[in-house]
Amino acid sequence: MLYEQGRVEQRVVHDLDRVEARRAEREMQLIAQRYAVYAQNTSTPMPFEQFVEYMRRLTGGQ
Repeated sequence: MLYEQGRVEQRVVHDLDRVEARRAEREMQLIAQRYAVYAQNTSTPMPFEQFVEYMRRLTGGQ
């Protein structure tokens, strides 16, 4: 076993703000995918923003 002197750094890699921002990003990507399927199969689709609100109410999202 080799040992080399140096320093050890400690830092937070994933703080709460980053985790929440990434979760929101993934949620929006999923909603966009669902909207694409919905819009393709509907003759007069609702606007995307309205669809987002509907999906959030339906799933109990934030």
